[in-house]
Amino acid sequence: DKKPKGDLAQVRADLANQERLSSVARQSVISARLNLARAIGLSEEESRQIGNPLDDFPTISESGYSSSIDLQVLRALAHENRKDIQANSLTQQANEAQVQMAENEKRPQLDLTGGLNYGGMSLGNGWDQALASLTQNQGKTMGFEVGLSFEFPVNNNRAQGVYIQSLAIQKNQEIVNKNLERNIDLNVSIAVNEIINTVSILKKSEESLTYYQETFKNEQEKFYNGLSTLLNLILLQERLTFAQLEFIRAKRQFAV
Repeated sequence: DKKPKGDLAQVRADLANQERLSSVARQSVISARLNLARAIGLSEEESRQIGNPLDDFPTISESGYSSSIDLQVLRALAHENRKDIQANSLTQQANEAQVQMAENEKRPQLDLTGGLNYGGMSLGNGWDQALASLTQNQGKTMGFEVGLSFEFPVNNNRAQGVYIQSLAIQKNQEIVNKNLERNIDLNVSIAVNEIINTVSILKKSEESLTYYQETFKNEQEKFYNGLSTLLNLILLQERLTFAQLEFIRAKRQFAV
């Protein structure tokens, strides 16, 4: 007869809700252990032996984060270390060589050819007769030839078509390269903005948790002295729990 009946109903409702959240949390822990076991090659039975995580989240100071981030330096670093950019650059060079070769096919061709021949004739069988042309002057012959050819493509549609096709491939590769570099620059900018915002969220989450801890401690003192109700204490404890969860989420996001 010291507390209103409505407060007791609210307390029971909060208790049932917290029991529901606890069941969800236990299931999340089980799922996390099974996913970890799958990743490192353990069975379901072995996954139950996995203990609680002991490593702390990285702090802002330990991470090397600085508020003065040079975006251009990070972009240049990304371009330097991305293997797909290097592969596309080699592909671009190959396409340029193909274009140059196709362009040469359209031009007039002037070819100079030459040759040297040596031989002889010796009748009869045996090794002495086969090699006689090399040792005897009789029948020994030597000659050379020079040729000059000139091609002038009057209407070389095939070469023109190959050139246009090679040029289109080269231009398309240039577009692919520029688009890749543009997306990398955008991704670096997004990552920089995310880390800046994540640091701000982490600091505010920690500040909020500190205040909620102090508030809950004060509310406990008031409740012990009869200056507050159990419902108010439960509500503040629930807010403190949410603040702790948000702080953990912020630390996890910063670690990512």
